[in-house]
Amino acid sequence: MSITDSYARISCTTILIDRENRQRKTIDTKGLKDSIARRGVLQPIIITRDLLLMAGERRLTASLELGLPDIPCRFFEDLSSTETMIVELEENLKRSDLSWQDTAAAIAQLHQLYLSSDSTWTHGKTGEAVGLEASYIGRFLRVASELSNPAIARQAALETAFNMLKRADERRSADALSEIMSASHEVVMPQAFEGEEPSDGEEIPDGEPRPKELAAVTAVPNIIHTPFAQWAANYSGLPFNFLHCDFPYGINVFDGEYGDNTGEQGYSDTKDVYFDLIEVLAEHQDKLISHSAHVMFWFSMEHYETTMFTFRALFPDMVWQKFPLIWMKSDNVGIMPDPKRGPRRIYETCLIGTRGDRPVVKPIANAYSCPTDKRFHPSTKPEPMLRHFFQMFVDNGTRMLDPTCGSGSALRAAVSAGAENVLGLEMDKEYFDVASKAFETFIRLRKL
Repeated sequence: MSITDSYARISCTTILIDRENRQRKTIDTKGLKDSIARRGVLQPIIITRDLLLMAGERRLTASLELGLPDIPCRFFEDLSSTETMIVELEENLKRSDLSWQDTAAAIAQLHQLYLSSDSTWTHGKTGEAVGLEASYIGRFLRVASELSNPAIARQAALETAFNMLKRADERRSADALSEIMSASHEVVMPQAFEGEEPSDGEEIPDGEPRPKELAAVTAVPNIIHTPFAQWAANYSGLPFNFLHCDFPYGINVFDGEYGDNTGEQGYSDTKDVYFDLIEVLAEHQDKLISHSAHVMFWFSMEHYETTMFTFRALFPDMVWQKFPLIWMKSDNVGIMPDPKRGPRRIYETCLIGTRGDRPVVKPIANAYSCPTDKRFHPSTKPEPMLRHFFQMFVDNGTRMLDPTCGSGSALRAAVSAGAENVLGLEMDKEYFDVASKAFETFIRLRKL
């Protein structure tokens, strides 16, 4: 045995390994052995005064395989409290029964301990200490920083959690770039329908400050009483990275051949209205749709081919997925064009459009079954179904626009999914009032 400053060089063959109590039964020295052959063992292994190995089995095994006579060692009894914690963490990481969550937390703690004593410490060095590639250390550290997030911690595997965070990081980067590219846009308050504006009955000259009591009233609302075409023409704020479009399907569901004669209040649902709204969206797409965005577009199979042809012509930089989202109406409600010759149509379809290479928050099933809900609007998309699909598109960085929000169910579902900025437009005054009241009640209940 020879002593060199703070470590000793000890014969490799005299060091004892308690094989029965060590989780690691086979040792992979690939890569490490080549490094030791070139540079020697740079980091001493840890042993007790009785020459029992505590940490560094890969380095010891590689040295034995190379036929090295001795190896640098430090004694466990001489270690500082920080070094003792490092050894204990390294050994704990070799247990086979650790969950990926515990492994991530331990690697993060171990890496931080190394950094506290060596500011030049790298992911690669931590990887060498625990027998993992530097890329895996980076993944563990990224996920460990988000373990307090239940959505991350409950994932079944590290890869699943890491991919969720990777997609979120990419979405945030895309949104930041989009905001920079849109920085020249002047952010103004969206215009209300028919020039309506809250006031106390007095004219306020241009350029004069508004009374404080009016400032809160005139804050940008979540639902605006306005037709989409009028609002879009005047809008000059930041674009939206998620659009939920539920335009009238253009099949005359209330007044035409598919009318159900229930006497419930309807709305204009002609083919012209449907394609006019698509053209409005196309005309203003560059200021309404972010450079990185998702679009959910509900449509009828009646106009599938024409709709796709129109989209490809008017939205050249958007990609529309071939397979739609499907809402199956579990209460068997639907139109029946020809009861003598065909079935009742009890499902509705929704296209997914993507602008830019925008990742989803997480992949989920493309079909969902739930009953209809016509309490507030004759064509409401139920919140449970929307919440299911919104898991793919909505997070706390979402800026959502619903150009024809109806009952406002999509706005409520988006907020439930984590969106902090949602805006809906509704031109019918009665539906606007109902949707606004429902949204206010929803927000109050969430706060409670």
